[in-house]
Amino acid sequence: MILSVLMFNYRAYSQDGFSLHGGLVFPTSDYGNDDIEDEDSGLQGTGGVVGIKYVMPLNDQGLGLFLSGNGCLTGFKKDAKDDLEDGFKEIAENVDVTFPKTIVVPISAGLSYKYVPNSNVTLFGMGGVSCSFARPTKYIIELSDGTEKVTLTTDYEMANSIGFTIGCGIISNDKVTFSLNYFSLGEHKLKGEMETEYSDGTPKEKEDIDPQKINITFVTLTIGIKL
Repeated sequence: MILSVLMFNYRAYSQDGFSLHGGLVFPTSDYGNDDIEDEDSGLQGTGGVVGIKYVMPLNDQGLGLFLSGNGCLTGFKKDAKDDLEDGFKEIAENVDVTFPKTIVVPISAGLSYKYVPNSNVTLFGMGGVSCSFARPTKYIIELSDGTEKVTLTTDYEMANSIGFTIGCGIISNDKVTFSLNYFSLGEHKLKGEMETEYSDGTPKEKEDIDPQKINITFVTLTIGIKL
C-alpha cells in the first residue's frame, strides 16, 4: 500500500515541477500599432522573452496550479522609428536618436490542466491572473544645427497593472516544452521626467512628462526544458 502511494506521487510530480523557457514576443492590438499619430499606439515590434514556471499537481486527473515569471524586451518598429526621425529632421539639420526598449515583467498564477495521450506527448493548457511591471529605457534625442546641440533625455518610471494570461502547449518526452501564450496585462500609466541639456552652457531644464497610458498585450511563442 505504501509503495503504491509512493509510486503514484512520483509519477504525478515527475511530470510537473520547474521549467525554463525562452522565445519570441509578438505585440498585438494597440501595443503593436506603429501609427505615431495615434496616442494609444505602443509602437512595439517583435522582441524576446525568457522565463521560469512551476506547476504543482492537485490531483491525478491532470489539474494543477502554476506560478510563472517572464521577462520581455521589445523595441520600436522600424516604420515608427523612420516616421519619428523624419519628424525630428524637420526641426534640426542633424538628428541622433536612441530609441527606448520596453521591459515588461509579468508574474502569473492560476490553474493548469494536462492530458497525456501517450508516453511521449503531454498536452497542457493554463489560465490565470498576471501582475505586471513595465518600464521603458531612456529615450534620448540629440538635435544639432552644426554649431549648437540640444539633448532631450526622457527617463521613465516603472508602471504596474493587473491582467490575465492564457496558454497551451506540448511537452515532448516529459522534457522539452513548446508553448503559445497570450498576455493581456491591462493599462500601464507611464510617468517620467525629461531633461533638456544645451551645448552653449545654458542651465539644464527638467520637467515631468504628460503620463502615457499604454495597454500592453502580446503573444509569446517559446521553447523550454523541464528541470
